[in-house]
Amino acid sequence: CFATNLETKEGKYIYRVSDDMSSLSPRSTITKAEEILIKKDFFKIISVPYETLFEKFSKISSRVCLQRHAVNKTLINKVNENPYMPHTINAVYVGVSFCDSEIINVLAKSFPHVLFHIIGRADNLVALRNIKVYGLISFEETLKYIKFCDVALQTIHSDDLDLSYNRMTNKIIQYQYCKKPIFGPKDLKHCDLNYFSYDRDNLENVKETFTNLISTKHHNMKMFEIFDWTDLAESLLED
Repeated sequence: CFATNLETKEGKYIYRVSDDMSSLSPRSTITKAEEILIKKDFFKIISVPYETLFEKFSKISSRVCLQRHAVNKTLINKVNENPYMPHTINAVYVGVSFCDSEIINVLAKSFPHVLFHIIGRADNLVALRNIKVYGLISFEETLKYIKFCDVALQTIHSDDLDLSYNRMTNKIIQYQYCKKPIFGPKDLKHCDLNYFSYDRDNLENVKETFTNLISTKHHNMKMFEIFDWTDLAESLLED
């Protein structure tokens, strides 16, 4: 996204990078335009959320800074509707791409007492009583499922997917802010905070890791500092 500081005559253009455009669409004109503008120092600041993007853009510009994704704290804090039935274990996946349906199918079959809530897009899921697919819903509607779930699923996979660009996504930050244990592949592990990693090629390890997760109490979970989007925007305009 772009932001303009209207207090100056010429304006200040800030590039807040959300995702790695080359991994999403490597041959697009948007990716080429992005590189040209960065090399020409069109942007006063280039704010990136991941170390991998920082390393990538630092090679062509000295104006890059690392700033994690933020959350809308006000919106999350005011959510008080628990969508789940009492005395149930609920795991939620939120996403529109790269959902690893194979792993979710294995989990749902192996843990019939756990309810799996899939929000977004997911193909090839088995029709089981403990899998509920919601499809695409509004961002605001997803928050109650995240805030009150027991397990946050980051079960993503693709042969062409570079997981290094998915270690600190906005979704991960939301899970962390809500202090949820995160279940995901070992190559995605970004830190030791609340992350339970599995080896996708070893299904016994997948089931063992999930067993450990749901058997562990998570009342006093550690959390790194997470900013509000308003604070992030203000810091960019002040620089």
